[in-house]
Amino acid sequence: MKYLLDTHVMLWWFRDMPLSSAATAVLSELENQIYVSPVTAWELSIKAAKGHVDLSGSYLDAVSESGFEILNITWSHAVAAADLPAHHKDPFDRLLLGQASVEGMTVVSRDAHFVHYDIPLIEA
Repeated sequence: MKYLLDTHVMLWWFRDMPLSSAATAVLSELENQIYVSPVTAWELSIKAAKGHVDLSGSYLDAVSESGFEILNITWSHAVAAADLPAHHKDPFDRLLLGQASVEGMTVVSRDAHFVHYDIPLIEA
């Protein structure tokens, strides 16, 4: 199966913070394909610049070493994000949802807004 991680899930996984048993099982299963989006790097960089998160170390290296794959953003992802109902205003999350929708992926997140979309979700 293919899964796309919300930003906080990737951060929590790399920092060994607690996740739900379902999310832990998904991330631990070697046969699953786990993806992160460049939107995650963008979001983390903005939050770090504002002092909201400490980004010691390279998350690009951590993604590579973890076996996670990067899901590049395409035009169709952006269009899908723009076409989503306005349940969620966060542009980072909307783009993640657009990517998951186009690629037929399940999102792993603890964001309560995600349940309002017709996109498979694993509660983190």
